[in-house]
Amino acid sequence: MWCSSEIIKKVVPVCCLFAVVLTVGLGYYARSPKHLFFPDAMEYAAVARNMARGQGATSQALWVLRLAFTNELPASEVRRPLLLPLWTSLWFRLSAATDCVAIAASGFWWYAAVLLTFLLAWKKGSAEIAAWSVLFLVFDGSFLRYSFCGLSEPLFAFLLIPVFWLLCNSQRPMHFLGVGLLIGLGQWIRTNSLFLLLPALVFVVAKAREKTLLRILCLVVGFGVAVVPIAVRNFSVMGTFALNPLYPYVALNSTPLIPSAHGMERSIEPISPMAYFLSNPAAFFSKWGTHFVNNYQCLAFSIYPLCLGVLIVGCLCLREAQGRKACLFVLLSVVVSLILLSLGEYEDIRFYVPFAPLIFVLAVQVIWEIGNNVGAKPWKTRALLGSLLTVGLIISVNHFSSVDENEGRNWYLERLAARVQTSVPADGVVVSDVPWVTGWRADRISVWLPAKVQELKSIEQDLPVAAVLLTQGALDPREFSPEWGAIHRGESSLNGYMRTTWDDVPGVVLLRKME
Repeated sequence: MWCSSEIIKKVVPVCCLFAVVLTVGLGYYARSPKHLFFPDAMEYAAVARNMARGQGATSQALWVLRLAFTNELPASEVRRPLLLPLWTSLWFRLSAATDCVAIAASGFWWYAAVLLTFLLAWKKGSAEIAAWSVLFLVFDGSFLRYSFCGLSEPLFAFLLIPVFWLLCNSQRPMHFLGVGLLIGLGQWIRTNSLFLLLPALVFVVAKAREKTLLRILCLVVGFGVAVVPIAVRNFSVMGTFALNPLYPYVALNSTPLIPSAHGMERSIEPISPMAYFLSNPAAFFSKWGTHFVNNYQCLAFSIYPLCLGVLIVGCLCLREAQGRKACLFVLLSVVVSLILLSLGEYEDIRFYVPFAPLIFVLAVQVIWEIGNNVGAKPWKTRALLGSLLTVGLIISVNHFSSVDENEGRNWYLERLAARVQTSVPADGVVVSDVPWVTGWRADRISVWLPAKVQELKSIEQDLPVAAVLLTQGALDPREFSPEWGAIHRGESSLNGYMRTTWDDVPGVVLLRKME
């Protein structure tokens, strides 16, 4: 009888906790948009649909810059990591290639990450620390928002948990081979997974008392083994072993050379980022500084800075060296990502959301341990954690109250896609200022609209262009030349193309190529 009552005392709270998890997850999914609204999510889904059809890992939305290296069709996907599309394609095969299914496929990893967070916190601390960690994660609006939208953030967050656990518990050099393999596997999920190498190397050096070089070698070799297939595939398609053959060029955006935010993606001429940096370091650092501030401001409107502050306290005050090093690893991972992502056009809190499980587990553990060390009564520690959780809930209210974001545009995009499908042949290529929409929803291979009208001729030489689609986005003078705006308004025409507009899709102009 005593045994059963003890079991009940342990099981019932856990069951209640996961009842809360299910309620929040299902409730958010029920209220959230049932369509993909992030361009990246649409591109992931389009690759997954091609995989489900047996067409391989091919892309539906192509940068103009890609044509400087290859004009193959079907276009092998070299920008997007392939693990999420592969996972989503399994869901598409079991169900259908729809927005709802893509959202459910990514949302699955929210539940998986929550479960692993609970297990990690329980293993490192106690059941109560695990419960607090899960509550922080479940009620984090940023983590919810970027999990149920077709993006790779929750899958990457899930992977970071075993990376962290194995790194903290590795004893022999061969264990670090596994750490390297997991970080390399992350490169199949997020192109910035390699940023974890530096914090991991720092952790190895700080932890190892002997055979440090061997442990570092094992870590690097493990990473290399995991990413070799990516490098080989990129070489076969693009002629370079670079893991991210196109993304380095993004560093040139928002500089005096390329003032627009997406100018290089729309450019047919590749320009060496390193050569520009060496000749114009001041302009490069000015751009980086602006983006660094913008990225920090994105982080500032979340609970993460407070929790990262707790981790800094942990680095200074925890008695156990292992705990201090764990805090240092997570802090370095966030800081390195903040510094390197600011080189490109990556200004969004979503790029830091995958660190949320580790941030919350360590923050709760630090508060709990410091409370014990100073002799604070448990209720005071719980009150502090409760206050911090309340702050997080207040910050997250905006996410919970705006889950219907872009819902009003869904019908508009559906009509646009239907019009494109009836107007452009299935094997035709669409040049569009919203290639993610025409690629995913209209199911047509799409190329980003070049910045200048004259560059369209270069695209026509490489690809069978059937139409040019212009929305009101083509009127943006920061991204496009005035000629595109004049064509959109009907003030001038595009030679060789016939203009079409529709009353039920206002603001859209389709220019069909004449035979």
